[in-house]
Amino acid sequence: MQTLCNRANVVMHMSKKYQHACHLLRVTQYLKTPFFLPCVVEKLEDDDIMLSPMHLPHVKRSQRRITYSSLSLSDKPSVCVLIVQL
Repeated sequence: MQTLCNRANVVMHMSKKYQHACHLLRVTQYLKTPFFLPCVVEKLEDDDIMLSPMHLPHVKRSQRRITYSSLSLSDKPSVCVLIVQL
């Protein structure tokens, strides 16, 4: 009985690894295709930008943060504020 249970666990583990690998393969295929994701800039900091995707409110804050270094910029972007009076 113990041998049967051990074998079942090994097969289950292999099955889960295979499903995980298939999922990763599907995700990488999506990343090869350009797509548009509308976002609003929530916060500008010294080292990063915090975005707020309009159609994905469940995304974690850590996943919405983009560092300037990851954008391969030569200089830090400058921000100017435009005030319009009516």
